[in-house]
Amino acid sequence: MREVLLQQRDEARLQIEAADAAYRGGKGNQADVFAARSAVAQIEDRIVQVERQIATATTALARWVGAPAASSLGSLPKIDQVPLVQQDLETRLAHHPQIQLMLMQEETAKAEAEIARANEKSDWSVEVMYSQRGAAYSNMLSVNLSVPLQWDQKNRQDRELASKLAMVERMRAEREEATRSHVSEAMAMLQEWQSDRDRLARYDNSLIPLAAERTRAAIAAYRGGAAPLYGVLEARRNEIDIRMERIRLEMDAGRLWAQLNYLIPEGHASSKS
Repeated sequence: MREVLLQQRDEARLQIEAADAAYRGGKGNQADVFAARSAVAQIEDRIVQVERQIATATTALARWVGAPAASSLGSLPKIDQVPLVQQDLETRLAHHPQIQLMLMQEETAKAEAEIARANEKSDWSVEVMYSQRGAAYSNMLSVNLSVPLQWDQKNRQDRELASKLAMVERMRAEREEATRSHVSEAMAMLQEWQSDRDRLARYDNSLIPLAAERTRAAIAAYRGGAAPLYGVLEARRNEIDIRMERIRLEMDAGRLWAQLNYLIPEGHASSKS
């Protein structure tokens, strides 16, 4: 944004010189001179705003990376590809950390349910013990048989099993709901990212070239005395707004690209769209 505004400011300054020369030569009026200077002042004000945003972003980045936040940034990543496609979102998102955690909790609940199920059955046990005693006594062999009694099984073991099975169903339902929520959210982000890509192509192939042509045509008409300076300033403002909107759109697409690109652990998504 700063680069766009600096370029437009330098070009707008030329309009001040042209308006001033026209006024001195008796071919223009003083209002055009003030209008040109006002246009440059407005661009400079926008430059100050953008520089403040740069400083704020650098400070925010320093929170995470420290001193390197003040270093020069590298080249922008290509945001025209993401590792997800609509057809296999649910399969890919099964590796999402939250889903993986819920799946482990569900497996734990299943294991506890199996233990409760096993407790419903009597667990007979036999213990054999051989005792070697002193010379005054003979050695002794003893056998112990243990038969647990399922006391009040209806109100104890059965209830415990039912509680564990209910917990399994609860954990499964929560995991499925979280999966659907993540799929829906990822689908929305994917669709918005694709829409942003289409709009970026429209800006690059149509809107920006047309705005630049309009500015050049307005300048040519002004220099030829066929149009007022107001038309040049209006065309330039329109071009700046379109270029700035294109950058904002690319920023939005970049944020979505980052969210989609790092949504699941590396190595579990390699498809490209």
